[in-house]
Amino acid sequence: MSKQIKKRELKKKCKIEETEYLLSTEANRSNLKKSIEQLNAGKGKAIRTVDIWK
Repeated sequence: MSKQIKKRELKKKCKIEETEYLLSTEANRSNLKKSIEQLNAGKGKAIRTVDIWK
């Protein structure tokens, strides 16, 4: 298996694990659902990553 394929598979595995973690509790699932609904309703706000930690 080439390094590129291994890298791609590792990234895929990490994404799956992150998704499983985010959906692992009812509270997280509920918050994510609410956030998605707000975004779909046009209530999202673009922010810069550097502004999060100010």
